[in-house]
Amino acid sequence: MHQEIKDELRIRLALAVLEYARHFGVTEACREFNVPRSTFYRWKQSYEHEGRAGLSRKKPVAYSHPRKTAPGVVEKILELRNAYQIGALRIAFYLER
Repeated sequence: MHQEIKDELRIRLALAVLEYARHFGVTEACREFNVPRSTFYRWKQSYEHEGRAGLSRKKPVAYSHPRKTAPGVVEKILELRNAYQIGALRIAFYLER
């Protein structure tokens, strides 16, 4: 099954659970659809903030990483690679000096 179809089915399930809970209560909706209460409240919060788009699956994004290579070093590595056609080990040796 394609990922888009799976995502659409997840959204429809979440919408069905949220609608069912409006009429019969959270406990009954979670029991009927076999969904944990924590998942229900996460869906509810996402739906309230972003609407239907909030229920779609989002890819994790790393905004920053503490061990990220500095842009100057990356530039120097690319310069060495293009100018001298050397591999990773020789570039590492050069950068250590």
